[in-house]
Parts: sequence; structure tokens; C-alpha cells
Amino acid sequence: MILETLKKRNGFLSHLLLLSVFAFCGTVEAHAQFAARLPSNSGDTLSLNGTWRFSLAKNAAEAERLARFHDANFDAASFRPIPVPANWSLHGFEEPIYEHRFDEPPDKRPTDTEGFYLHRFRAPATLADRRTLLHFDGVWASAEVWLNGRALGRHDSGFTGFAFDVTRYIKPDAENTLAVRVRQNTKDTLFDTNDDWSLPGIYRDVYLEMMPREMYLDRIEIVTDFDSAYRDAELALRILVARHAGDRNKNYPFQLRAVLTDRAAREVARTIYASDELTGDNAQDVSLRLPVRAPAHWTAETPNLYDLRIELLVNNQVTHTRTERIGFREVSTSGGVLRINGQPVKLRGVNRHDEHPDVGRATTDKQWREDIRLMKQANINAVRTSHYPPAAGFIKLCDELGLYVMDEVPFGYGGDFAADPSYTSAVLLRAFETVARDRNRPSVIIWSIGNEDPFSNLHLAAIRMIKAADSTRPVLLPWRAEETLPPEVDILAPHYKTGEEYDALAAKARRPIVTTEYSHALGDEDFGGLEDRWQSLTKHPTGAGGMIWMWADQGLRRKVNGRKVLDPIADLGRYDDGAPELIRNSDLGNDEIYDARGIYGADGIVNTDRTLQRDFWETRAVYAPVSVLVKETPFRIGQSRIAVPVRNDFDFTDFSALRISWRLMADDRELAKGEVKIAAAPHTTAMLELPTSAIKQVERGVAYYVQVSFHHANGDEFAARSIRLVTETADASTPDAAVTANGKPRLSQNGGNAIVEVGNVRYEFNRQTGSLLSMTANGRRLITESRSVIWRPLSISEANLYRGAHRERPVPPDLNRYTTNVRSWNVAERADGVHIETEVEHRADERNKFSVRYNYHVTTSGALQVQYQVTPQVETGWLPEVGIELEIAPSLDEMRWSGLGILDSYPNESAAAMFGVWRARNGSSEIRGTKSGVEWAELRAANRSALRVTGSPYIRFDGTGREGGRVRLLTAVTGRSTKFKRPERSVWQLDASEVFKGGFTLKPLQGAN
Repeated sequence: MILETLKKRNGFLSHLLLLSVFAFCGTVEAHAQFAARLPSNSGDTLSLNGTWRFSLAKNAAEAERLARFHDANFDAASFRPIPVPANWSLHGFEEPIYEHRFDEPPDKRPTDTEGFYLHRFRAPATLADRRTLLHFDGVWASAEVWLNGRALGRHDSGFTGFAFDVTRYIKPDAENTLAVRVRQNTKDTLFDTNDDWSLPGIYRDVYLEMMPREMYLDRIEIVTDFDSAYRDAELALRILVARHAGDRNKNYPFQLRAVLTDRAAREVARTIYASDELTGDNAQDVSLRLPVRAPAHWTAETPNLYDLRIELLVNNQVTHTRTERIGFREVSTSGGVLRINGQPVKLRGVNRHDEHPDVGRATTDKQWREDIRLMKQANINAVRTSHYPPAAGFIKLCDELGLYVMDEVPFGYGGDFAADPSYTSAVLLRAFETVARDRNRPSVIIWSIGNEDPFSNLHLAAIRMIKAADSTRPVLLPWRAEETLPPEVDILAPHYKTGEEYDALAAKARRPIVTTEYSHALGDEDFGGLEDRWQSLTKHPTGAGGMIWMWADQGLRRKVNGRKVLDPIADLGRYDDGAPELIRNSDLGNDEIYDARGIYGADGIVNTDRTLQRDFWETRAVYAPVSVLVKETPFRIGQSRIAVPVRNDFDFTDFSALRISWRLMADDRELAKGEVKIAAAPHTTAMLELPTSAIKQVERGVAYYVQVSFHHANGDEFAARSIRLVTETADASTPDAAVTANGKPRLSQNGGNAIVEVGNVRYEFNRQTGSLLSMTANGRRLITESRSVIWRPLSISEANLYRGAHRERPVPPDLNRYTTNVRSWNVAERADGVHIETEVEHRADERNKFSVRYNYHVTTSGALQVQYQVTPQVETGWLPEVGIELEIAPSLDEMRWSGLGILDSYPNESAAAMFGVWRARNGSSEIRGTKSGVEWAELRAANRSALRVTGSPYIRFDGTGREGGRVRLLTAVTGRSTKFKRPERSVWQLDASEVFKGGFTLKPLQGAN
């Protein structure tokens, strides 16, 4: 039935392509068994992992001297131990190379080294009557294999697994010698080369698989087919039974038994098939269907799995068994909407390299589980396996733990050459081996073909072959989003569009859209605009989600050994993508660093060692499958509760399965707390009622709000939001009674400086710079200096955006290092206080300067009101921020503020911060970064005295100054960049042609809480 469906859907051409793939795989000799991609799960395997012997040929001449290494009499005394699986460049044999480009001329290639592996092992005696396959799950980039001196063949595909039938060559109950020559430079190597480390070696498992010699289960293909109501299902199986012995004219009867059990080992369904039509040296393709009543659905939210056991019986005896862990799920794109089991879904995705700094590509269960655990903490429900199929164990864990997988056929940089028909074998081999290995995995919902390639006939051939082999999943071409793409391309996949572009594209699309790369997270400071892009795309039914680039910084642990370590920004012109220099991502100690190749690989939302970046928390907030649809709500005294609209953005989980906790707050005081339950089906909105009767009165200057936390059934929090209660008397100001002074300001001069005193508060203004020089209250100096600022250190992306194509161009000078010329200075005593007006010019160099007009007003309450206007003239064309920096006393080492927190936030990166009243101490992680939406802030000391700031929407505690701390009071902040791009919307940009106006008020306080 499945074959008939394929013929009807894809026609005669697809059927021919499916058959012809074996002819195109001619680079692997006939001994390689392409049909047996799935290793037995019955335990009938023998691992060959362990310590092998290895020699590295550094050039062609050395490779030629080692060419006969597989001979029995070859002298391998110089070979050294190496672990398998592993990448040899992580074990001291040579330096790792980033982006190994073999299309460069030979004199510019970083290396043409080759690896020679030898391994001796004893084969069990039971192999004498068994068929034996030798499996390699991954060898980068080309493997030529010998067993006991007999050539088995060569495989040129660095990220897909392969196998050889070694039944004739292996020696049972004896020592065997396995020899593998690994090349990095072949015609097809660019298909295995990406914007990432090129790590050679036998880096995935090597093992023997044993099965009956004469008749065995060769292939199992699984399809789960729901009825129209997605209640009952049929399990459709295609099983290839092969026989390699006997009389071709004689039939050999057999039976197949398929048994499905749930995770509690209870039998759910079974069927038996009997045949007497299989002849010798032949195979029979058997189709079976098992009806299953109301199976539990597999989704990323509900990863329900069943165990399928297929048994081959000969003469009523089980002779061969294969098992699969399966999930019931269907994928469709009908009506231009991506659906799982009939339900529209949104992919909250990320790109992932199968790589870890400690092991390179030889990843293990430990690294896979760590990644999936952290991804699920970040509300990520989908992963694109950029740019190749990962280790099979990772995908099986996605089945078990619940992640959608976009499985990528590896084209690497070779996709640019797919117009050349001589690469047909390279293309179809990779497509076939990817699909054959992973087609039974329920987590795999989309086949991705290459990356950022031009569309070609070979791409279409790969797509047609995949659809002929598997008609159950949609296909996309990353980066290609034209409506003119052929109908075989089911999903549009744009890269790096703006929010406005995603909105326009999704509004008119007739196919689902998954942006397979967006929000390029270069460095740990460049992740702006994620929320805007996500919402612009996914508000449309066709907008099925996106994949952040990327999950983890592409870093390796590297020894310094006295070598110079380059800086990713300052030394940009001194390193390239294919060279061996060291580039610091972070220090490890013990003469080691993490090296993520500077601007090339520092792309993650987590660090290379999986510690969390600020980007992780922004992802978690944007991807949270719950939306609180208001940020504030009216409130009056006596009101017993508020009703907050909340949308369920889960695709399959009802809100009734969640735990929702709340805290009613007055500033940073908790008035009440509790838990609440609501029910809301996926993609619907409900009203969340929260009690407020604990508010007995509304105090002036106090903020009232409710913090709501959403938890999975197991208690893990996945989202937190804040709802402001807007009261009639809400006021961010502080009563004057809290100010330490009151009276008529007294003006005096000291060497031209203006000194203003009000009670026990004293201000001094510098006549030579036009700035506030100091502030003293109760005899304690709180502020020791101030200065205007229009600059800060640039992020990696900002520095490279400034340099553009001119990599040798130095980064801009620090525009906060300037000379000052006071143009005017006017001091006046008035009835309401002392007023100082001054205009100054700050010059950084001959090309960069800015002028500032200051207006200072010391009031009768002892407060200082500051207004300023900044007019820049700088060649950068834009500014990162504008404001005034204060140097404060060392004792003021804590900040308390009302606004967004506790994380930092910016105009286009604020989803992870929420409104509240927060505290953080100097030196803590919580105080780092710019705080936005600030209504007031207090700089506090242990003796409880404080300095309050109002009127500055942004504030940043910048750590230690010459005598104390530094605090920046900012009126304007540019949005966060993404890789080499300015913030996308004009409201997030600070154009240097503008005039910036700002201000704030300083009040010395005592007795603050």
C-alpha cells in the first residue's frame, strides 16, 4: 500500500530515482550494504570503540610511505595510541582548523593531512555461521577501509553512517586487523565543510552487527497513520526480509510477527504474516498494518513512545529480531499551515552543531542530555541539525524527551557546486543515508536539504528521491523562500529577515514558513529584536516559527603553550577562518582557553561550556508558550481581585495541567501569595483571576503589582510575568519629608567653582568642565565626579559593523575620552533655588566631538535637577548611548530600583525582564547591564543612607571607578545588534545626526527602607 501511495504521489520519475540511488552510490564499493542502516536493537552487536593505533601523514609524501599500512607485514611501531571515537586534532596530533576550505589553491590550504588507523580485535567464534556488518557511524571526511588486508571500499561523506558486509573476510575466534585511511581532501569534501570547525577522524561509534547468515530482517520502515479524527491509528510497516543462500527456484517459508507494547510493557497490538514465496538469494518486501485504538499521541509536549518488536520466524523459531521505539504522529502542511496530528504548531527552534568543547564531534549521551535539558528550560521545542545529521543517539533522546527535529541532509559548501552533474553521487548518497537512518524517528518532522544553496537540478533530485523514500514528512531548502519554488518544496525557509519582512512574507504565503536561521546571536551582547521577529512571523497561520542561530558558541578547549592569544575584536585583521591562531572566547586557567574563532563561531545563546548567556533568558521569555496579554490593569481600593487575560500558546497542553503561582507586591514587600488553577485549551484565551484584597491602602510613591509564575506539572518554572496595578494615587515621587535638607540654598565660590549648600547637603560644580564635581550629605561625600558620555565599549557585532569590509580599520576611538572647552557659564540665585547654565564642547579627536548644554537647578528641598542637551558631531554615524556618568562613594555599593529587572534590558531586548522593585549589589551578576524602564533608583550604603535618582529611564552600575563605583544615568540607549546588523527599527537606533535631550533629579535621602 505504501509503495502504491508513493507511485501515485510522485509518479514514475520518483520511482526511478529511488531505484537509481544505488547506482549513484558507486563510490562505495558493492560490499557496502546501503539497505541495512538501522543497527540491531536486540543486543547482537560488538563495539569496536576503544584505543586504536594512529599515525598522521602531514603531506602527500608521508601518506605514500604509509599507503601499505594495511598489509600484514607493515611495521607500525611508530603508530601512537588514539581513542576511537575521537577527532585527532583534539588529541595533540595537529591544531584544529576552522572552516577547512579545500577549494583554495594547494598553497593556501591549511592542511592536507591524512590519518591512518589500525585496530586489532578478537572476533567471537559465533560469527562462523552469522552474517556480519561492519558499521561506521561517522568518519570525517573520507574513509577507505581494509579488514585483514582485504579492501572493503571507500566512503566519501563525513556526516552520514555506512556499513560493509564483512562476512567473507572476518576471522571468527581469531584476531582481526582493521585498517582505516581517513582523508580530509577529496572531491566531495566541501559537502562536509561548514562555517564551523573541520574536525577529522573516526568520531562516532564503530561496531559489528551480527545476524543470521541465510535469512534476516534487512530493513524496517514505519508509518503511523491516524484516522480523520486523529483518534485511532494504523501502524503501517514495510519489512524487507532477505535470503542469501539456497536454491533460486525453491521457496523458503517464513513468518513475521509484529508486537507493539506500551512503556509499561502491556501489549497493544500484534499481527503475524506468513509467506512461502521467498526464494534463495532474494528479498521480499512485506507490508503489514496493525490497527491501534486511541494510541497516545507523540508530540514534543507529550513524547509518548511505544516499543515495536519485529520477529522473523523460521520453522516456528525466532531467528532474528529488531526493535524500534516509535511514536504515533503525523505531519502535514495542508492549507499552508504546519500541523502535527492535525493541530497547528509553532516551532520555537534553535540551530545546533553536534559539537562540544571537550570532545569535539565525538559527543556522547552526557552532552546530548545536557543540551536537551537546557533547551527545554529555554522553552525551545525544536532543533535544526545544522548542517548535517547528528549522532543517532541525540535524535533518539529527542524522541524520548520531546523535541521536534529538522534533520538536515549535509551539503556544506558543496551546495554551491550542485549545478555540476559530476556531484550527483555525493548529493544522492548523503540524502539517502540521512533518510535511511532517521526515517523511523518520530521527532524528525522535516527534512532540510543543504544550507543557503542556490536551487539546482541536483537539489530537486535529492528532494524527489527523499519524497519517494518517505512521503510522510515535508521538505524545505534553507534560505529559499521564493513562491516560485517547485511544489515538491513544502515549506518556505527565509533567513535573517526583519520583523517587517517576516510580517509581509507570512501575510501572503501559501506555504508554511519556518525561518531556518534568524536572530544571529554573535557574542553575548548581540541578540536584539528576537521578540519582534518572532511575533511578526508567528501571528500569521503560515508563520510556523524559526530557528535561532545558534545554540552554543562553537568553541573548543585549547592549550595556549606560550602562544599569543588574539582578541576577537582588537585583532580582527590578524585572523581568518582557516588559520590555526588562538582566539580567546573565555579563559579556563591551567594554560587553557575556549576558542570560538572570534567573529566566526561565537554565535550561541549559551557559552561553549553550556553556561548560560543573557541570550538564553531572552529566548526563554520570547518562546514561553503563555502570553499575558496586558502589562497593567486599573485598580481601586476595596477591589478584591483583578482579571488578567492569558493566552495558551501551547500546541497540545491545556492550562489545567499547569501550576500557576502569584505574589502580590508593594514595591519589594510581599503582601500575599498563592496558587491558582485555570483551564484553557491550546491556542485559546482565558481570564486569570488574582486576589488583591491584601491591599488595604495605597501609599504614595509605592508601586503595586502582581508577579505570576507558570510551572509545568513537575514544578519547573517556564515563564514569569508582572502585571502593574494602576491606582489613582500612583506616584513614583518620594515625599519631601524623606529629603535630608530644606531651606534657602546658599551660593559661594571656590577657585571659580560654584558651591551650593542647602542644610546639610552640598553641591560643587566645576567651572573648568561644566560638570557636577561633588555631592555631600551629612558630611559624607556621595558623588565624587560626573561627566557626559556618548560611548561605551562596542560589542563584537557593533565593532565589525563599524569596520564593514575594511577588516584592518581600527575600532572607533573611545568618544568618552575627550578634552573640554567651556563656552559659557552662568550662575543665578532665584527664589526657588540656585540655577547654573553652561555650554561645553567635548572633543575626542579632530573628527569626533559633541557639545552639551547643561541646566542645573538646586531646589529648596536640597534636590538637584539636571537637564541637558547633547549635539554630537561624530564620524561613526550612530551612538551606543547618551547620558551622564557619576562616580560615587565606595559605600554606595547596592542599587535598588523600580522598573524592569532583574536582568538588564534594552529597547529591543526586554522580554526576559519584568516590572518590579529590585535590589542588587555591586559585583553581583544581577547588577550587570543596563536597566530600563526605570522610574526611580536608589544607590544605597550599609548605613541605610541613600541617593535617589528619578527621571532617568536607563541606569547602569558600571562597577569600580577610581575611588568608588560608577553609575551611568542614560537618556537614550541604542537597541541590541545582531551579527553585523544595526537594530532594525529606527526607534531602536541612535542616529548621530539627532539632538538628544535628557534629565534627572538627584535627592539625598536618609532612613530609606
